[in-house]
Amino acid sequence: MLIIITGPRGVGKTTALTSYIQKLRIENRIPKGILTPPRLDGKGVKIGFDAMSAETGESWELARMDKNLKGPSFGPFSFSDEGFKRALKLLESNLKEGLTSPFFLDEIGPLELHREAGFIPVLPKIVEAVEKKDVYLVIRPELIEEFISRFGSNEPCKIITVTSENRNYPALFDTRE
Repeated sequence: MLIIITGPRGVGKTTALTSYIQKLRIENRIPKGILTPPRLDGKGVKIGFDAMSAETGESWELARMDKNLKGPSFGPFSFSDEGFKRALKLLESNLKEGLTSPFFLDEIGPLELHREAGFIPVLPKIVEAVEKKDVYLVIRPELIEEFISRFGSNEPCKIITVTSENRNYPALFDTRE
């Protein structure tokens, strides 16, 4: 099933998914994919994003507001070509292995849908993988319709909106009956 996770900026979508991924690990359901948690400065102010393996928790720099990472830019962010190459390699490897557990990609945004950059090379393959396992995609509310019209799947789709009231409940994302 394709599960689209959405909600306002800063509501805690990535944080909520991180809690759900911890729950999956406890259940020995090893997650695959990439999350993009915020990178904070010493005062707790967001200065960018990291890419983080859902499987291992390993992370690396993906985007910054305070320096040029020599990749595409969007809004206040400079993205790292090397960071995306590493993330895309991990995603391709996960997909090639075949999905036996839930798969995550956080987030699909204007960089992908309007600039044809970022995670765009793997999106068609990810949508194909929906037939095999649950695929969780974080997409901004204003981009869901555009994503579905471009990459829609024949499989069922569920949209989960994260709010400040429900973000602390990892079971929100569990699709098992």
